[in-house]
Amino acid sequence: SDKVQWYPGDLKYRHPSRDWLSSVWGYLRVHFSTKGELASLDEYNLPLIPVDLYQVPLTLVSLKKKSKVVAERLNDDQLDGAVVKVLIELGVVVMSACPTKFHPELTGTFVHPPSISGVLQAMLVSSLTLSQGMFSAIMLERVDDASKRSFRKFISKISSLRKEEKDLVSDLPLLETLSGNFVAKKDHLCAAPEEMPPISPRGELINIKDEESKKLAQLLDIRILTVTELLCEQILPNISQGHYSGKDIDRLMFYVMEQYKFLVRRDSNLEAMMRELPFVPNITGRVKASQLFDPQNELMKALFTDEDVFPVGNLYTDTSVLPILKELGLKSEEMITAQDLHKGALEIQKNSNVLTAKKESHALVEHLSKYPLKLHDTLSDKTLGSLLKGIAWVTVPEEKPRDFPKCLPFWGEANRGMLCRPKDVKGKEFLNLIGSVQPVIDVDQSSQLCGYFGWSKEPQVSD
Repeated sequence: SDKVQWYPGDLKYRHPSRDWLSSVWGYLRVHFSTKGELASLDEYNLPLIPVDLYQVPLTLVSLKKKSKVVAERLNDDQLDGAVVKVLIELGVVVMSACPTKFHPELTGTFVHPPSISGVLQAMLVSSLTLSQGMFSAIMLERVDDASKRSFRKFISKISSLRKEEKDLVSDLPLLETLSGNFVAKKDHLCAAPEEMPPISPRGELINIKDEESKKLAQLLDIRILTVTELLCEQILPNISQGHYSGKDIDRLMFYVMEQYKFLVRRDSNLEAMMRELPFVPNITGRVKASQLFDPQNELMKALFTDEDVFPVGNLYTDTSVLPILKELGLKSEEMITAQDLHKGALEIQKNSNVLTAKKESHALVEHLSKYPLKLHDTLSDKTLGSLLKGIAWVTVPEEKPRDFPKCLPFWGEANRGMLCRPKDVKGKEFLNLIGSVQPVIDVDQSSQLCGYFGWSKEPQVSD
């Protein structure tokens, strides 16, 4: 054993008096005066280091160069009581008496100084006497939280750690998570950024808000996430998986939109992830920005009057936020696709509200007049134009024009509220020719739209 119990002057044990220990050390100071000479006593395993001179029985620890003895105080240095408590739990022997009282070379030979490095060296020796994982278990089970924090504060003051010291400290649960659990580096957690977004991540992260935790995390080479890394790696994926409430999403997006330019400059991945994230609310749920249209565009509002294709809520319709949503894919008028237009035409055809259907029809005509090339876009191997020809989405004038013969019926007047297929309609220049039997539409006859649908083509008898 590396320890013995000494009962000074006790006749029962036939142990020598207290003077004996002083005499032995007096002899060693004379005959083993140098560090090298004193170190030569290592092979004899002599129990001569007193742990506490005022405790009976006295514990005497053997002289060993691989020592787990550390001095509690030396010169102006002294270990904090909480640190001493932790060390004792970990099997380190804490010598309460000043070692130089016995021999000027005792410190650094058989007793470690009360420095961080000295403590770690003693701990390394002590750890060899315990099974793997015991240090961590002892810290978790026997050391209270306040003492763990005191020990963390103590260790964090060192400027650097040698490999074996870093390995040792990496096993100790000295760091706290955001939820208050103590963990070690070996638990493979990242550290949270110092500036946190307004909602908490679902996974555990190390809290580094106090300086000691931050310093220790840096000493142990623990990865400290930036805000954008936290968003991209944890929070946004969890939003996609439905792990956050709508209220939480809105709180986060208020924060993101306020700092959007700054966040994207720090990590371009954020913009890519935001494009694929269903975070913008519409009436029925949340979708990607690219699935919605600009609510400031009056034509689009008219075209999609009854469709759930616009963002809702004060945040997402704010004039400062809409430009960001456009960067993330919110559709402007020129971005309306053939699929959107085809779907819109079908919605017009089945809309039972005549006023709304007319409003949407006029908007669709206006849009196609501005972007006639979209008629040639394909959907399922058919062009948009060919599909639109067979859908009743065109609204025509219902009031008889002043220059139309009063004695003749007017088709639009007789068929109020009826929507027409483009192929059944003709242009207004043929009003007096067919106005009683066929619908006419009032559009620019020179437009590409008019030419595409044949509205400017002279009607045939067979029509």
